Amino acid sequence: MLRASISLCVLAAASGQVNTGECVATSDGRSTCPGSDQTTLLQGRVHLALETEAGSGPPDSKAVFDGIAKSDKWGSKESISGPGSELDVTATVRECLGRWIAKYNIKVFVDAPCGDANWQGSIPGIDHVAYKGYDIADLPVQRARSKNSEHVGMAFDQLDLTKHAPTEKPDLMMVRDVIQHVPLSMGRQMLLHAKAAGAKYIAVTTFTDGKNSDIAAGSFYKNDIHAHPFSLPTPIDSCVNYAQSGPQTHWLPSDRLELIDLST
Repeated sequence: MLRASISLCVLAAASGQVNTGECVATSDGRSTCPGSDQTTLLQGRVHLALETEAGSGPPDSKAVFDGIAKSDKWGSKESISGPGSELDVTATVRECLGRWIAKYNIKVFVDAPCGDANWQGSIPGIDHVAYKGYDIADLPVQRARSKNSEHVGMAFDQLDLTKHAPTEKPDLMMVRDVIQHVPLSMGRQMLLHAKAAGAKYIAVTTFTDGKNSDIAAGSFYKNDIHAHPFSLPTPIDSCVNYAQSGPQTHWLPSDRLELIDLST
């Protein structure tokens, strides 16, 4: 059963610097983080909670992400996948992906995890490719199907990328905003399964100031996909992962979506 609460806050200050620390729950259900000024989600606050029972071992990763989705732990009013999946925030990355689809002649696009696919249907050229979105959690898949029902070329299903490779052979596989939320071994398995699927290119998020650190599933660290244990090669293209304008200005500016040729 789920018992003791463990919380992690990621707060982006006005300067764009990010501080992390354990948070303490208050009696009214809010949380207070060391060194924070209780800035809002639109200023970059990401709060999540993992609940474990002493002696029960680490929670199952699917249960963790099912719980996050059902309780809306990421705190976005627009998407249960969190503020990083809002339309304004993904403006830059959508433009980038649309350009890559055309430039690299992408015909099969696999996206894992896809979350609730709040923004993917707005990628330029998405209706000219065969798109398959996967997520480990059930509710995001249900929401993704509903949100994108008018896109006949978009399909969604449940998959744990840490355990299985997609059945499709993608020209482009996107692994966005997930490596930083899972243990290093799980993140590495995700990349290996992308390779095993036969993907020619992978679009994956990384931080220019990242430092790989082992965490519990559902927590957060700033990952570096070029460092051990991931050791991916130099990207052939990249773009800012979170649009640095509008309400999310200066929110995690060091986070990038990089396009990597897996044949190398």
